[in-house]
Amino acid sequence: MDVMVPPSRDEIAFNEQRADLEVFRVILQVVLCRLFDNIEQGQAMLDDLENETTGAIHHADERMRQMMLVRSESFFQSLRDAGGYPPREGRN
Repeated sequence: MDVMVPPSRDEIAFNEQRADLEVFRVILQVVLCRLFDNIEQGQAMLDDLENETTGAIHHADERMRQMMLVRSESFFQSLRDAGGYPPREGRN
């Protein structure tokens, strides 16, 4: 029989930080979707934001760059899905 080991303090703190970041991500996504939906150039602004974010990530520490690019792409795709925007040109 498996015995459940209670989480360590570090694991609890780590999971709390992950939860905080996910909540922030959801709030940011909702705010940006509403903003872009209420602006005539919303699609263009979303494209510009994604391009600027990707460009800034390329200046990040090399060890984090790839992970940040993957997470950024996932975030912007979720924004496009939630807002009903088509994929950015050059992507499937």
